[in-house]
Amino acid sequence: MLKIILFLFLVFGVSYADKIDDLENSCDKGEAKACRDLAYMYEEGRGKVYKNKYKAIKFYKEACDKNDATACNRLGVIYRDGINVKKSYFKAKKYFDKACDLGNDMGCIWERKLQKDKIEDILDGK
Repeated sequence: MLKIILFLFLVFGVSYADKIDDLENSCDKGEAKACRDLAYMYEEGRGKVYKNKYKAIKFYKEACDKNDATACNRLGVIYRDGINVKKSYFKAKKYFDKACDLGNDMGCIWERKLQKDKIEDILDGK
């Protein structure tokens, strides 16, 4: 029984390693969704990878550069909220704008909210 459990553990462990390699190869070949999937895996520590905020942001940027609207929106949230990065209104706006331009409705909503909040801050003297 122990041999069966060990065998299954090794098989599934290798399959995750293969999946990471496949995603990295696909990302390198220009597949935006593969870059976004890698980013999510590193952001959340999924699929036998450790959380790595730097790799997550790197892969989200690669996906966004390849016109993945969801990745652009996620980068907007990351910079708006300062998730493992310094908060940046300008970077958040840039990524929300791109997400919106690519057809991501949430990017449009967040961009408008960001604009509204910035105007309110200016009017309040902040």
